Amino acid sequence: MALNESAGIHLIKKAIEFDGEKKYEEAFVHYKEGIHILLESLKTIHDDKKKVVFREKINSYIDRAEKIKILINQSKENEKYHEQINIEENSIGYSYEKIFSKFVSDECLEFAEIDDPYIRSRHQVNFFLNI
Repeated sequence: MALNESAGIHLIKKAIEFDGEKKYEEAFVHYKEGIHILLESLKTIHDDKKKVVFREKINSYIDRAEKIKILINQSKENEKYHEQINIEENSIGYSYEKIFSKFVSDECLEFAEIDDPYIRSRHQVNFFLNI
């Protein structure tokens, strides 16, 4: 098994795990990346029988990813959208406005829950409230 193939399989396994936990955004990203890697490694397989089986599995993952994308879009339309943003330590360019503006620009926003353990200072709260 090639290195790329095992990396793709690992991503698909994580996608299935997230899918089972109903973490659809994470599952979709992992499916997408895993499928891409598996398609690339498919080019290196010379055994025709293995190629057919491999293609069938990839197609099943593509089908599931498409269904998850539909679920995510429906969730967005129903205003029950959840997004987790991981920001590396010492990263720059992540203002509150940039992160949250797509959510607070809608006039019908009634509720938002923000869980940020790093908002500690009064000026951080003021920056956040001035979006």
